[in-house]
Amino acid sequence: MLVGAGVVLARLRLFDGRMAQGLSAYVYWIGFPALLVHSLSRMGRPGHDLTLGLAAYAGCLAAIMSLLVLAGLTLRWTREERAGTAMAAGVGNSAFLGLPVAAAVFGPEIARLGAGLVAVDFVLATALGVALLGWAGGRSVWRSTMQAFRNPIGAAALFGAALALIGLQLPGVLDRAVGAAAASGSPVALVALGVV
Repeated sequence: MLVGAGVVLARLRLFDGRMAQGLSAYVYWIGFPALLVHSLSRMGRPGHDLTLGLAAYAGCLAAIMSLLVLAGLTLRWTREERAGTAMAAGVGNSAFLGLPVAAAVFGPEIARLGAGLVAVDFVLATALGVALLGWAGGRSVWRSTMQAFRNPIGAAALFGAALALIGLQLPGVLDRAVGAAAASGSPVALVALGVV
């Protein structure tokens, strides 16, 4: 419905590409980081089953990316082709598409698990992908990896995961403010998707 609203707004020329960029910037800098911090901090220490599920997901992502780099050696791909293929296979659109659609279909309860998956995506897959791109470009792998954590979603994933692991939650007023921004992230992302 929200994607459809974005389409209608674009067709009526009430929203344009520049406005969609503004909505996307809001989601990137505020909405999804707030969603990750809010969801992960409320998650608490993950239970055994969730830990195993997230570890399996992380292991599969790392394995797929590694296998593509190795397959590229056999196929005589360039470093750039190996790094790009591995990153394309491992780094999905879970934050901007997967989580908003899942939350719209299954409700806010999916945010807890979805936030864990997005955290794995942004902490592991993005870091590996950016490290591979740095390697392919002849840059420092370490500096390239650290650059992945400078984006707000990666930083929020790390911060939210740290809060969960040490069992802390945000103070009341801050938690409510972050919660309001978190609630806006997925709907705004879906409207922006419809506009473009």
